[in-house]
Amino acid sequence: MKKLHISSILVTLIILSCLSITGCIDTPDALPAFVDESALDSYGWSQIEAVEYKTFEQKISNSTSVSINSTVVKYRNDRLAEDIEKQISDFKNNHNLPVNVEVPSITSEIHTSRITFPAGVKLPNDIINRIVESSVNDLRSENNIEDLKATSTRQIILQSGLTVPVYIHSGAKDSGSGGLSVIAVVAAYENEDSSTIITGIIPNGSMSVNMGPVSGNLFTIDGELELEEMLKLIATVE
Repeated sequence: MKKLHISSILVTLIILSCLSITGCIDTPDALPAFVDESALDSYGWSQIEAVEYKTFEQKISNSTSVSINSTVVKYRNDRLAEDIEKQISDFKNNHNLPVNVEVPSITSEIHTSRITFPAGVKLPNDIINRIVESSVNDLRSENNIEDLKATSTRQIILQSGLTVPVYIHSGAKDSGSGGLSVIAVVAAYENEDSSTIITGIIPNGSMSVNMGPVSGNLFTIDGELELEEMLKLIATVE
């Protein structure tokens, strides 16, 4: 799952708001949107890679420029990855399969993106809705998901007390993985000085194998149970 890209519509919004201002307009730093570390440890998750810091510069006139700051933090479900590996190992042993049978590494991930804009620009609701739609499309293309469709909307309460809608989608991973599907999660919200976008991906169901006389499920994942865990983790984001 790749990082969320800054939409050109956000740049346009900022340019329009700053046309009457000259010089370089300061933008506050984008503080990383961290999931609570104790919650990560409790559920067997970990941060992967260092925090990614980005600044996007945009010149809007000969004397005026604006910048957009962003951070991206990525997390993976180590506990689920180990569970899947154990199920695969057990299947191989039970069916006397060669140890060199390769299966792609599969687990759940959460990515948090935080963005700050100059001049105190706040995003209207329709822009937030477009960010959600764009994030869903990114999840679809970057994870090779087929038939990704909205299934429900959940409400979570962040540690700050803010109630945030979380949009749940489901789809098929690909045509060659038996009953394996995915659950995609997207949330976006505003606070005093930044915008936060959270995306998640969860494998769901079973991956089957058919090797001559040997057939069955390599592993099975309870995606709905994993979703509940992911929502609890997202609710700890600060």
